[in-house]
Amino acid sequence: MPSKYQIISEMAAHEAANITSSTKNYIAFLRTAANNYKYDFRDQLLIHAQNPSATACAEIEVWNKLGRWVNKGTKGIALLVDGDSRYKLRYVFDVADTNSYYGRTVNLWQMQPRYENEVTESLKNRFGEIGESGVFEGTLFELAGLVAEDNYTDYLSQLTAVKKDSLLEELDDLNTSAWFRGMLKSSVAYMLFTRCGCDTHRFFEAEDFARIGDFNTPETISILGTASSDISEMVLREIGDSLRGLVLAEKKQIRTFAKETTVRHNDAVRQTTISERSFEHGTDIQSGGRLSSAEPDRTGEPDAGQVRDAAPELPSGAAQGPLHGDDAVREAERAPGADRPAGIGADGSPDRADGAGAGRERDAESDGSNALGAADEQHPERGGGNGADGADLPVSEALPTVDQQIQDIEEAETDKVSAFSISQEDVDAVLLRGSGVSEGKFRIYEQFLKNETAEENAKMLKDEYGLGGSYPAAMRDGQKLDEGHDGKGIKIGVGSISNPDASILLPWKKVEKRIGELIAADRYLNSAERTAYPAYRKGAEDRAARNEIASEFRSLIYDYNDYWTQLNRRQDGVLQWPEPVRRIS
Repeated sequence: MPSKYQIISEMAAHEAANITSSTKNYIAFLRTAANNYKYDFRDQLLIHAQNPSATACAEIEVWNKLGRWVNKGTKGIALLVDGDSRYKLRYVFDVADTNSYYGRTVNLWQMQPRYENEVTESLKNRFGEIGESGVFEGTLFELAGLVAEDNYTDYLSQLTAVKKDSLLEELDDLNTSAWFRGMLKSSVAYMLFTRCGCDTHRFFEAEDFARIGDFNTPETISILGTASSDISEMVLREIGDSLRGLVLAEKKQIRTFAKETTVRHNDAVRQTTISERSFEHGTDIQSGGRLSSAEPDRTGEPDAGQVRDAAPELPSGAAQGPLHGDDAVREAERAPGADRPAGIGADGSPDRADGAGAGRERDAESDGSNALGAADEQHPERGGGNGADGADLPVSEALPTVDQQIQDIEEAETDKVSAFSISQEDVDAVLLRGSGVSEGKFRIYEQFLKNETAEENAKMLKDEYGLGGSYPAAMRDGQKLDEGHDGKGIKIGVGSISNPDASILLPWKKVEKRIGELIAADRYLNSAERTAYPAYRKGAEDRAARNEIASEFRSLIYDYNDYWTQLNRRQDGVLQWPEPVRRIS
């Protein structure tokens, strides 16, 4: 029986062949790829095969951090993982398969007419002078040709080396270059048009993609697909970054005006802020499924306008091994420039759109899906995998329940709101107090010395702390920190106990983790406690020895009394009992 990895690998190979079988299939793939432009070509193939209407995908942990849960029964979109851990899968989920715990909308960037001039200027500054067409679609079309022309040679040498057994084989180098360059320009342009919400029907015909059938081997379509993906992403990232800056500037101006108006009309009105923070500017979905690191997403690359020289490998026929490497490998060699990596941006900006509505506010829209619309909050039982071979997909590995996801969402929200007010030092100061019960800190310390599981440690902490609290539990910069604990965990607040300036709830699993770290760093017991610990240890051992003796003696007494009960002596019909031994307490 083939493994899940083999099934998905074969699916990628099958989909690669499928998109080259007709211009219709290839155009449909380009629409999916445009909406998921931060993924590499192989991932785009698999997304298209399993859920071609997907518009914004991320792993379940990312959705939970964004305040959304993945609907019960949803099939994840399986992607291949290479690198150090071969033959593994990871699963991502489209935004349409999620629901918002806080009623928030995932805003995906959208190109709107009022931004066209500013975005055009940004593109000129990045990629060079573009003709003054006066029409944004014309700008995109010209730009696609420009960047394709600048970068196609990075991939052409690879294509020439692997074109054997394809329909490109009989072409000389000149015609191979011309056919590849033409397909690349059309593919990039179509992806830019689709993602920016332009009407593709007005500018493209099937004839523009007629030569897709000549890229009929896994190697040749892999090179064309990778080149189109890399170059399109380079441009779309620049457009997205420009739009984020414009939208943030607009919102800042609106807030400034609203604040001045409010103060002018009612100086007594207190200005408050809601704790949505990054959500009010949209959210940046990490297309790779992992949170971005603090490092730049491109390292040691050529100057702007150059794209990495690497293409994914697609297996011929039945997949015999992995396709092109996963994002973990690809990330350091992506398209050039200072493009910000996908993930939660510093300004909380979105992967797709900052605007409010779908499309570009034009009369005609492409038939691709460019916005969430009503599908954002669809029926909970909707599953992904409605593409080719979708019915045979392996289901995601053990999805957390909705309740578990909601708990993670609440914890992430609490951490996000309190991170600027309650520091790690504050948390440690409270945890280092112990449970507040006599010798409780020593009991906690000994529990961790047993090397039991995290679940067992967390259960012990929950039982040891019980229900209670302390105010003040600690002092920080003249402010009082209060602490309360119950079955959910430890809650720490700063400021007034009835109306804290900030608070954070540490579930018992987080308490367990941090106490374990403090013990491992030899920070949990202070010097006085370390000095007193041997005496506590001896006292505990003495108590244990006495309890063992008392337990044995108690057992003897119980056995003696039970003996007389079982003997059941009767005299004159009345049950007679010997004088029982006094039970010890």
